[in-house]
Amino acid sequence: MKHCPICQSLLEKNEFLSSCLRKTCLFYFWDTQPISEILSRFYSGSKKWKRNFNKIIEKHGIKEDGNNYVYTILLDNKVKPRTQEMKGKKVYIGQTGRHPLVRFLQHKLGYKSTPRSNVTRLGVGLIEISDPLSSSNEGIAEEKRYSEFRHTMGWEVYGDGLSQELQKERDKVF
Repeated sequence: MKHCPICQSLLEKNEFLSSCLRKTCLFYFWDTQPISEILSRFYSGSKKWKRNFNKIIEKHGIKEDGNNYVYTILLDNKVKPRTQEMKGKKVYIGQTGRHPLVRFLQHKLGYKSTPRSNVTRLGVGLIEISDPLSSSNEGIAEEKRYSEFRHTMGWEVYGDGLSQELQKERDKVF
């Protein structure tokens, strides 16, 4: 990928992590193939796997700060009729106690994710990160707020933040 799918600006690549050159656009993309090749020599989640995973994170200058975050990941696939009609995006919104770039890479590698995870299969890039949050309870509330707000904008939202009622509305066929 050479251009940002959000604003079409060029992407800057730092070994395995690409980011949009436009400073007002927040788009990040991990090239997971070489990372998977490095980590495939170790049992997933083992001490050696984690050590090598952490080396990759450190090499890219990502620092864990102990805060919680809400993050939005752009998903690739055909959108449902409501999203098509409202010209929205298909996204996953989650909350984490890790740095969102670390959590996004974990998703893409299938680590600490379900085998059928939308992000593992369809994740294009990280497009939004909240300000640091003080607790996981604040993260849960903020995830719900982000999800409901994006849903009202016509976005097709996945994750734990949407109520069952809004999930039904998301999945409704016109």
